[in-house]
Amino acid sequence: MDFERARSKEQKNIRIKQITDSARKLFETQKYEEITLAGIAKELSFTRANLYKYVATKEEIFLFILIEDISSWIEDLKKRFSGKENISAEEFARTWAEVLDSNREMIKVLSLMYSIIEKNVTVDKLVSFKLEFFREFQKVLDLLKTLLPDIPQEKAYKFIQMQTYFVIGLYPATRENKIQKQAIEKAEIPYIAPELVSTITDFILILINSMKN
Repeated sequence: MDFERARSKEQKNIRIKQITDSARKLFETQKYEEITLAGIAKELSFTRANLYKYVATKEEIFLFILIEDISSWIEDLKKRFSGKENISAEEFARTWAEVLDSNREMIKVLSLMYSIIEKNVTVDKLVSFKLEFFREFQKVLDLLKTLLPDIPQEKAYKFIQMQTYFVIGLYPATRENKIQKQAIEKAEIPYIAPELVSTITDFILILINSMKN
């Protein structure tokens, strides 16, 4: 695309969306470590100098992507739980797990957030992300008030934290690569990779039961 410097906030937001869309496209076929700003610029038909007018690192781009993905996940939660105020713990856990499964890109980026992404951005960029991240998760708290009325507010916040940490750790274990599979076969270890939905469902049920009044 022809490059024209964004002047207004609206134009800048459009440009950021173009950048995140291009990074997403590369993320579908490339490993995170293989993606570069040069590759993203090429996808956009930008020069790297023009790309640097908006972001300094690819990690900044993936912070934008994560906020977009979290917002989409929350909207999916609202749709799936619409009209289900009296839902059972079992149905809640299963539905929650299925919605996470349908938002795998979010999980994929979350699994990189603490270990890689947040360590390669400036403090100011990270502060902006954290504030937006917190605002999005406040929406999840509001949803939980309706769906899980037996769980106190402070425990509902802990629920969100715990499920996030669990999913971050679980996701890589469900995605064995070729080397890992070969190693397990050669070691003759009776190991089966966990299945995402059923494992999250079991964990959510344990969390709910442990947090009720």
